Amino acid sequence: MCRILGIGKRTVHAMRERGELPYSKLEHKIYFRTDDIIRLMDSHDSCGIPTANIQKISEKIKP
Repeated sequence: MCRILGIGKRTVHAMRERGELPYSKLEHKIYFRTDDIIRLMDSHDSCGIPTANIQKISEKIKP
């Protein structure tokens, strides 16, 4: 997740804690829904994700 979005682990953790990035936890593993990642990317101006990363990811996961 961090590598894909181009942000650090602490940033992802902080976003989870603030409720900006919904997640599920199963047996000590954290999972993110694709829809939630897309929603996050659509609002990337406020969350600090580099624009170049948004464009690359959008090409891969948006239908």
